[in-house]
Amino acid sequence: MDIATYLQEKHYLPNNRENLQHFCKEIPPHNRKYIANIRTQLIEETSRKHGNPIDIMITAQKTLDTYPEHWIHVYTDDSAFKGNINGGYGVRIQYPDKTKEELSESCGSYCSNYEAEAFAIEAAVFQLTLVFSLYLRRHKI
Repeated sequence: MDIATYLQEKHYLPNNRENLQHFCKEIPPHNRKYIANIRTQLIEETSRKHGNPIDIMITAQKTLDTYPEHWIHVYTDDSAFKGNINGGYGVRIQYPDKTKEELSESCGSYCSNYEAEAFAIEAAVFQLTLVFSLYLRRHKI
C-alpha cells in the first residue's frame, strides 16, 4: 500500500477514472458468464463391457442432448497404441448454427493417451480462440 500511495502522490493519478470497456457487452460470450458444464459420465449408468452397444449409444445421445443447442459443443478423443505409442487425437466442434469443424493430428511416436487428450483440448481451445478473434476483427469490436 505504501508503494501505491507513493506512486499516487508522485504521478498525481486521478481518483475518479472511468473504467475502460475492453469488449462489447452485447456480443457473446461477454453478455453472460457461464460456468462450463463438463460431463465425464453418462446420465444413466451403463456397463461398457456387458452392456448392449445400442443402449450405450442411446444413453450417450441422451447425455449430449442435455446441453443447450445455443452452446458451442466440443468433443475430443484420443488414441495411442498400448496407451503410450503412436498417439493421436480428434476434435469435433459444432457451432449453434449447426456448422462443424473437425481437427485431427498425430502426436508422435512416443505419446500417451493422456498427452494426446491434452493436445486435443489445446487444439480445440486454439481453434475457438482463432474463430472468436476473426469474428471480433470482422465486426470491428
